[in-house]
Amino acid sequence: MEKALLSEEDVLRTVAHCESSGDKIMVAGKGYCGHLSIGRATCWVEYTLQNGHAVLQNVYAHRLEIQE
Repeated sequence: MEKALLSEEDVLRTVAHCESSGDKIMVAGKGYCGHLSIGRATCWVEYTLQNGHAVLQNVYAHRLEIQE
């Protein structure tokens, strides 16, 4: 996370957003992938759910704007 200039809070907010909104995709054999725009960056998380808790697999960020 430090390399991507993301805080732990950014990552937790992103996972919480993905779970509460359902705005995530299931990647077969890997878990979930989702994102949240935070300021000028977009935080991406890849995670699995185990016993109701998110287990992070990968975290990265891009400085781009996603228009839906």
